[in-house]
Amino acid sequence: PVLPARMNNKLMFLLCRTCGETLNQQCCEYSNEERALTGTWTLDEIKKAVEKGYVILEMFELWEYKVATFEIGGLFTSFINKFLKLKQEASGYPSWCLTDQDKSK
Repeated sequence: PVLPARMNNKLMFLLCRTCGETLNQQCCEYSNEERALTGTWTLDEIKKAVEKGYVILEMFELWEYKVATFEIGGLFTSFINKFLKLKQEASGYPSWCLTDQDKSK
């Protein structure tokens, strides 16, 4: 499994959406439609998934960021600037964010 998916409050790498939702650890007998994943991934993750045999059935939205420079700071600065923000936005607000003031923090 290549693509991460958040299900049951866990980050999972799975091949079948329904098995992940039901926490099935037995043989998967679901149809392709029941197995299909929906999520937000980076282009590098999609490229690796396609390389491993995943098939893209439908694309809902594609965002492109044209960034010319990254601030120099640390070992993981470029990684964080590139991937983490997108992952956090895809997960929604943390459970402690209840008011607009909390969400603006």
